[in-house]
Amino acid sequence: MRVKVFLCIEREVETLVPRHHLAPLAICREVKEVELRDLEGKIPSAIIEKLIQYNSAIIKDPMAIKELTGYDKGAAYVKLIKV
Repeated sequence: MRVKVFLCIEREVETLVPRHHLAPLAICREVKEVELRDLEGKIPSAIIEKLIQYNSAIIKDPMAIKELTGYDKGAAYVKLIKV
């Protein structure tokens, strides 16, 4: 089973609208496509189970983000999508 790995970096937006009216703003880019088995041992098994069950999962752990993407510079998350 193939999985696309997206790195999503959260951005600040200056606005006159209160923050609770806006969804979080993130810019996502595809980093790579891997086999599901390549993720085993790099991310918790609960996330792998969620990915299998729901076809997508989000990783917010900074160490796992760095392991998967090499990114370690701030507010970010990884989105996994089963393809």
